[in-house]
Amino acid sequence: MSLPTPKPSRCVLPPCLGRRVPGLFLALMMAGLLVDAGCGEKPPNIILILADDMGWDIAALGHPHVKTPHLDRLAEEGRVFENYYVASPVCSPTRVSFMTGVHPSRFGIHDYINSDMRANWRRNIPNFLDPNIVTVADVVKRAGYRTGHFGKWHLRSGAAPSQKDYGIDHHRSTWLLTNHFRTYSSSSCVEEALRFLDQRGEQPFYLNLWFFHMHRPVVASLDQKRVYDGETFPPSDFVSHMRDYSELMTDPEERFLAYNAVVTSMDAAVGRLLSFLDEQGLTDDTLILFTSDNGPEDFRLGLSAVPGAGSSGRFRGRKRSIYEGGIRMPCIARWPGRIPAGTLDSTSVMSSLDWLPTVASLAGEETPPHTDGEDMLEVLKGTPGVRERPLIWEFRNEAVGEINDAPRFAIRDGRWKLLWEEARDGEGGEQIPAQLELYDLEADPEERTNLAGTEPVLEAGLQARLEEFKASLEGRPVVITEQPEVEMLVDPGGEVNLRVAAVGTPPPAYRWFRNGVPLQDGPRVEGAASHLLVVSDLVLEDTGSYLCLASNGRSGLRSGATRLQVQEAPSVTRQPTPRFLWEGGVASYSVGVRASGPVSYQWYQGTVALQDGGGVSGAQSANLRLEDLDAPMIHGGAEGYFCRITNLVGAVQSESAPLMVMEAGSADFDAWIAFYSEGAIRTGSFVADLDSDGWTDFLEFAGGSDPTSAHERPAFEVRGNAGGLEVSYERWRGGAERGFGGYETLALRYDLEVLKGQQWVRLRELLALDRVETSEEGTSERAYYRSLLPGHRGALFLRLRVTQR
Repeated sequence: MSLPTPKPSRCVLPPCLGRRVPGLFLALMMAGLLVDAGCGEKPPNIILILADDMGWDIAALGHPHVKTPHLDRLAEEGRVFENYYVASPVCSPTRVSFMTGVHPSRFGIHDYINSDMRANWRRNIPNFLDPNIVTVADVVKRAGYRTGHFGKWHLRSGAAPSQKDYGIDHHRSTWLLTNHFRTYSSSSCVEEALRFLDQRGEQPFYLNLWFFHMHRPVVASLDQKRVYDGETFPPSDFVSHMRDYSELMTDPEERFLAYNAVVTSMDAAVGRLLSFLDEQGLTDDTLILFTSDNGPEDFRLGLSAVPGAGSSGRFRGRKRSIYEGGIRMPCIARWPGRIPAGTLDSTSVMSSLDWLPTVASLAGEETPPHTDGEDMLEVLKGTPGVRERPLIWEFRNEAVGEINDAPRFAIRDGRWKLLWEEARDGEGGEQIPAQLELYDLEADPEERTNLAGTEPVLEAGLQARLEEFKASLEGRPVVITEQPEVEMLVDPGGEVNLRVAAVGTPPPAYRWFRNGVPLQDGPRVEGAASHLLVVSDLVLEDTGSYLCLASNGRSGLRSGATRLQVQEAPSVTRQPTPRFLWEGGVASYSVGVRASGPVSYQWYQGTVALQDGGGVSGAQSANLRLEDLDAPMIHGGAEGYFCRITNLVGAVQSESAPLMVMEAGSADFDAWIAFYSEGAIRTGSFVADLDSDGWTDFLEFAGGSDPTSAHERPAFEVRGNAGGLEVSYERWRGGAERGFGGYETLALRYDLEVLKGQQWVRLRELLALDRVETSEEGTSERAYYRSLLPGHRGALFLRLRVTQR
């Protein structure tokens, strides 16, 4: 798909302001916001590096054995966050949270998405994330970013939907699964990412670099292992839960060697990326966040190529557990000059759910409504903060190892974490009692002392929040919580925002319509599939009724409609044309206008404003009709007919068109020519042989009186013939009918008539076929009429008869 035209980052304005506040006033009023949102300066590049099944396996963060010089560099140059959580202890749900800022369980993605669709059906999990949901890639693209994703995806079970359907411009997530790739997959992902960065142009970029490492199979080469030649990995070097776990491992030396060797290989791939940023001068302009999708794998899983040697640090739990070791991940953020280097945040509680709203704030864009995450930009930049809302987890599967097997739900609010599961029936029909655990994470981050029963009021409140969350996961119809404005009047070239917000389970997707037709993103339209529609560089054709359909697969609901009126001053697109007719005929004038409504018309004859009556009709419309005209009458120049067109924002006046009314038979063809050419063509029936075919051309079909276009009207010609004159026109060309000397519109019929003796006869009744000609356009025939001229007359008399159908 084609890329949008790069645009500067926009500042997000409160909904009440829209985009109609004068620029200077807005700049003064919003000065504080402009600084925070980064307006007026180039937005940073953004890279999210996501490891897979990696624990606290970074030397700078306290791992006793692993070698990670490049991740250590990130920590030295950035800020480490000790209380960083992912939304799930398995991969797919966590990836959903990074992409959407919405709790994955709200989409039904409470476990990993299996490549076997039947397995998904049995677990009541969709086969893919709804591609109509607004993603972080959609948000940054609105701000003019170029987007890329390289590495693991795991948000679908088949080949569709494509990453492009989620706002990703460039991507690669599949490789031939050779042993070499399994061993060096991180290097392959980085090489693809560097190709993307090499083509970056002037746009800022957003990059997902999601490694396959350290997911199984973990296959270390001999070269990777040589980094650790002669080294040992005693379990006693670890502390707390990780020490207890490693002491249970069989063949710990071999397991740690294989695992650590691949971690160091992944670290080297990160180093290749950092070197590229240095070489290209991008380091200072790029925000990098590094973390893992969930806790490390457990060796007791019993599968091949699963060392299970990742460190959970001091925390209880591993992958598939919502104890801290399964969801509390190492996190490093670096943005030189903006994030304080070499610092530690040990108090702020952050989540993968916060990624989208934080990136939206960074890019100066609006966060989609009803996300579960929070804007943590100031926390990233070094100011510790307190969450407004607690974090909640849900995991329905079992963990490996009894100590890791937690209840289904957990919530962290401040220092307190409560885990809960209601009583249920087991697979064998046995009754499983309710479970409740309470931990003070400031005093007991290792979750060793269950304080359930000691804080009944606190427990009741946290459990109620979990019960409320559980109830919200049941299918709920869409409810619109914010409607767009009812009416907007804007100027051409301006920009409008239309907002809508809705809730439901699953979370609703959005689609905007104009006059019943679905909109698509393009050069002037953004957010056609999001809560926020932006239409810029407005033109008159953007006028219409706009509404949004919010739907979630269970129900859909239309928002109220916004009547958008682009206020354009009138301009004349078709001028009135001269009229020549005989006494008793009908003269009609019309004007074409481009303008926003309502539009008023007023016709004038000279300085006199016309009114309907006495043979005049349509004096206040686009079409003026004059009947019962007496001869002779000549209204030309300043006495001609023109129309003044007015709307709410301006007025315009058409050109003046003349009128000539003559007695029947009192004017010849020479007068007609002189009238319609306003004297530019010399009088006399013989004018000029314009196309050098021996036939003299003249104004066709009464010039502007012809209701058809110039392309469609037949080419009339006249020439001398045996002491008389002959009029003819092209009847056929290339198999297409060109006319019969008469035309019809919806309201009127036009006939060209010839004065034969004392009677006017329609030309079509006198026509005969003559000359058959062949050209590149095909075969043509000419229809003709010949007449001897009396000695006292030097032209044919013709007239145009107009009758109402």
